[in-house]
Amino acid sequence: MNNIKQLEDEVRVLKKELREQLDARKRELHELQRLQSSYETLEKKYLSLKSSFLGKMTINYWLIRARLKRLLRKE
Repeated sequence: MNNIKQLEDEVRVLKKELREQLDARKRELHELQRLQSSYETLEKKYLSLKSSFLGKMTINYWLIRARLKRLLRKE
């Protein structure tokens, strides 16, 4: 009888740990979905900006500026 009670207690503890792990994974999955959605939104905005005339000019400006920084550091 004592052995059965001990096993039931172990099962109860394991179920509790399993529930906690499941809840943690659900939270992580929800956070991942939120981040993916945010990433997709940012990517869409970036691609729209990149394909526009002003966006192309801005990106070229940044590239030229970065090249100049690298050249100036070497000297």
